[in-house]
Amino acid sequence: MYKNFIDLLKKWYPVEDPITEAQVEVVSSLLDGMLTESALEGFLIVCSRFVDEFGNHRTDELANIFQTHRIEGRKALRDSLEYINNWVGGMDAYIRLYPVTIIPPKPAFPQLKIIGIENIASRIYRVLDSKDKVYKTDEPLKNYIQRIGKLPAVARQKRPVRRSKPRYHWCSYEKWDDPESIRERLRILPE
Repeated sequence: MYKNFIDLLKKWYPVEDPITEAQVEVVSSLLDGMLTESALEGFLIVCSRFVDEFGNHRTDELANIFQTHRIEGRKALRDSLEYINNWVGGMDAYIRLYPVTIIPPKPAFPQLKIIGIENIASRIYRVLDSKDKVYKTDEPLKNYIQRIGKLPAVARQKRPVRRSKPRYHWCSYEKWDDPESIRERLRILPE
């Protein structure tokens, strides 16, 4: 990792933070020399999303999501991190505009949009809860898809989502035959 990246990391994490430092090492390794200051700053904005309540991180899962064994995947990861940095206005703006509150406990969740996903995969499968309702209606999602023939439109995220847990669905590059296989492979916890 280059000295300027260490200096940039210390700007927002002045106290030694071994988890974030380990995460930066992983993302630097995944990008294999393609990490820019803007991409690092974008990563620092989203890196806490990859840390669980036990202090472990899953940053290495970005390798599979972005297919970083291929140049297209590394470019997509770098471009996506630079995009999140520009989208929220950098770490200074993110900290100022979206402070984490303790009461009520509401952090802001910036979603990591995958820029260049069409260069990574020609097809993506979405996994949805069959009991879910179409957002802002009471129509079952399953009925909507059967009636319309496609997924309901989703509002474009204009700023980080401020709620206790973001609403989302799972995506996969693979297709599975039954819900049990999907749950197991995507590590979706039972209700």
